[in-house]
Amino acid sequence: MQTLNPDAPTAVLLLSDVHMASTARYEDGSAWWNPQVHEAKLLRFLERSLKSAPDILVLLGDIFENWLAPMEARPSTWPEIFASNPRFIALMREYIAAGVQVVFTPGNHDIHLGPQELALALPGAHWTQVFELPGALIATHGHEQTFFNSRALDPLGTHPPGYFFARLGEQRLPGGHGVKPVFDYIRHGALKKFRHPESLAHIMHTIFDFAGVHDGDCFMLEDGAVMAGDVVERYRHGLRDIKPRERIWRLLQRPTNLVGAAIAMTPRAPLVVLGHCHHERLSRHKRNLYANPGAWCQSECHAVRVLISPQQGFLQTWLVRVDDAGDEVVVRQAQAALRAPVSA
Repeated sequence: MQTLNPDAPTAVLLLSDVHMASTARYEDGSAWWNPQVHEAKLLRFLERSLKSAPDILVLLGDIFENWLAPMEARPSTWPEIFASNPRFIALMREYIAAGVQVVFTPGNHDIHLGPQELALALPGAHWTQVFELPGALIATHGHEQTFFNSRALDPLGTHPPGYFFARLGEQRLPGGHGVKPVFDYIRHGALKKFRHPESLAHIMHTIFDFAGVHDGDCFMLEDGAVMAGDVVERYRHGLRDIKPRERIWRLLQRPTNLVGAAIAMTPRAPLVVLGHCHHERLSRHKRNLYANPGAWCQSECHAVRVLISPQQGFLQTWLVRVDDAGDEVVVRQAQAALRAPVSA
């Protein structure tokens, strides 16, 4: 938790869901991020932003990508991913050298990127699950609030069910991360068992069956392989302690939006910033604000800027769209009152 300077405004820039992968994933087409299409815009934007550097740059999760890989391929390592995106890494080091506090919060697609691994590429960056400026804002990726991507559903605590869903890829599950396809997969038989404690196993089996994956087929992992049938059994009791109503709430949080999750967090701060769902947003709920920077692996790219003014007692938030030249256009802006104490 970081404190604010009560005597001066604090400028914060937040980015989410870049999904930079390794060269192997760029070559086999499984990555969402395409350097030839997406990289120039991001680098231009960050270079322009560095000229009037923010006090804090928050990399809000899924900045890097080691989920999306064909199920028969070995997932990329972090050194491979860092080496495949040298210009971004070099630019982040420039931010750190310029005195910008670079903060990284892990998302589900870079869930295993811990502080030691991050320090190999970005020494001086701050790693945290949740970034908070007391009385002002709270920011985290948001995946833990969703149905498929909470590690609490995994008895081993390492791979949420959505990991294996993602590994099936667009070829096996066309449009597999959209809300309509998700319901299509589930209603093929698993939806009727949604109230059952073992419903997660039914859902996983239905998705695998829909994708043509059999129990004996294997997913390659970082440290070996696991059969699809064993994956189903792994999550059989994952929902045992979650009530049906809570299951439905979590399912609806992704991929539509994370407004519900943000509202639940607003007692802690007037501004909640989440990533994950790839839908840019700046909205008001009563006196509180929810913002989402969207994703950088798609045609339209956005960022969130925040200026916190303790002396005036408010913060200003801007959702900006970034064009191909790296220039930004304000899409929406909103203001919210700070809460005391702002520097507790």
